Amino acid sequence: MSVVIPVYNHAHRVGSAVHSVLSQTYQDYEIVVVNDGSTDNIEEVLQQFNNIKLVHHKTNKGRAAARNTGVLATAGEYIAFLDADDEWMPTKLETQVNYLEAHKDIAICLTGYEMIMPTGHRQKMPYPKIKQWDRYLLKYAGLADGCVPMLRRSCFEKVGLQDAALVWHENWDWLLRAAQESCSIGYINERLSLIFKSKNRPPALIREAAAIYFIEKHADLFIKHGLYGRSAISLKWYSLTLDFFYEKKWKKGMLYFFRAMRTWPFQHPGIYFRLLDVLLGTNIAASVKKSNFYTHFKRIFK
Repeated sequence: MSVVIPVYNHAHRVGSAVHSVLSQTYQDYEIVVVNDGSTDNIEEVLQQFNNIKLVHHKTNKGRAAARNTGVLATAGEYIAFLDADDEWMPTKLETQVNYLEAHKDIAICLTGYEMIMPTGHRQKMPYPKIKQWDRYLLKYAGLADGCVPMLRRSCFEKVGLQDAALVWHENWDWLLRAAQESCSIGYINERLSLIFKSKNRPPALIREAAAIYFIEKHADLFIKHGLYGRSAISLKWYSLTLDFFYEKKWKKGMLYFFRAMRTWPFQHPGIYFRLLDVLLGTNIAASVKKSNFYTHFKRIFK
């Protein structure tokens, strides 16, 4: 199997990512690191590791292009991606390889993960059983994170490579396309990755361009799913509301808030509490999430 690690100016973190691969209980793999035009000392850091295939981009082309270059440089039947600032639990590869070996009808294996916030708080991310992946992935991106899936090489023959025009949501877009192309998805309810959230959010304008591109690209799917599709689009607008609020661009944020309300106002209550927190500087969302009230209403508006 093949492990692809795209990296751009993360020399300070990529060593931990590689160590988490070398510490796997499953050892039959190759590691391909794609240096996406980094200007730091990435090559010096990687010199400590043997048997790593290092591929270079002369200029920064973006995460999707780096992963695509990595895929084309690999030879394994199974492929797993690991972002340079994340890590795997020691049994991640073994668990997923065994699952795919035992389920020949499954093309993509997803798992739970643990998210490490900038504050050090650890957020556990298991997911319930999902029957319609193409429908689920139209609205939710969580399981599309780059370090989660392991997939068969044949998926790329069906779906193609990642869309390099996307600077955000590129994993989500690819996984949604895969689900549409009948690349069957399986899920293991174990937390096998550690995803470290950066305190530096991507600029709202970048996320805005990616969201609009994503919606336009999959417009037929949103229409096909009717009210659920409207709810999914609305959630994208709510997310952009938060992005612009975080940057104190209140006018732009309110434009997306009203667009979200017009598209579909009935999201789960956590969205509205988060908006209030940003506006008022409170921590209502965290408190409400622990209550029975939140659990009840989340089921209603899911």
